[in-house]
Amino acid sequence: MFGDEADRRGDTEELKRLHAGVRGTGNGEFADTRFSALDPELWNWIAVSSLNLFYRGYIAVRGEDLDAEQREAVYRTLRWMMSYLELPSARAKLPETLADMEAYYDRVAEQHLADNAFLQYADESFDTLPVPASLPKQLRVLLLPLWNVVTPMALRVPKVLGRRHAHPKMRELLDIRSTPVTRLEYALYLKASQLAWRYLPRAVVLDKLAYNRYRYERLRSTYHGVQLDSFAA
Repeated sequence: MFGDEADRRGDTEELKRLHAGVRGTGNGEFADTRFSALDPELWNWIAVSSLNLFYRGYIAVRGEDLDAEQREAVYRTLRWMMSYLELPSARAKLPETLADMEAYYDRVAEQHLADNAFLQYADESFDTLPVPASLPKQLRVLLLPLWNVVTPMALRVPKVLGRRHAHPKMRELLDIRSTPVTRLEYALYLKASQLAWRYLPRAVVLDKLAYNRYRYERLRSTYHGVQLDSFAA
């Protein structure tokens, strides 16, 4: 996402190629359901959900009130960065404007989101992460007890923040309730995120590719700042 245009195009085309073989028929309560990862409507829902996630995350962590024009600029920038996710089908185009995106998201959520075993499994599995497979097997075994204690605590922060911004339909399906404790947690985690974004070094808070672009833009601005206005005497 933070690479140059050629990288974004190449990476998303590879992503589509890797998903091309993900198709078939479900099992269990989904035994009669055929699926394809490149189904235009499904693909677009996932792409727009990702776009919405980045948009809402940026607005929240930035911590400043933006007017409608500024919010639109944020959305259109993110849309441009993710535009190569679009499929050739007219049903898999990213919404042009922020209002279009919000209307699309609300419509699909209200009409198609439903409670099922997969939804509950996905929500429950967010509390745990597997030990990285790249580690030696013996080390993974030794780390497992500590890993099982630490990861739920580490994942608590994004879970609380994410649930606060979940669509009302999703909150209903997952029985997400606002309590004094979760509201306090949210306020603390959000303020910590905002302070980290504002005061920590860019090398810490930015993705490595984004940091590379940040340094490039600063250097370019510096070079332009010392250029002559004209070669005329």
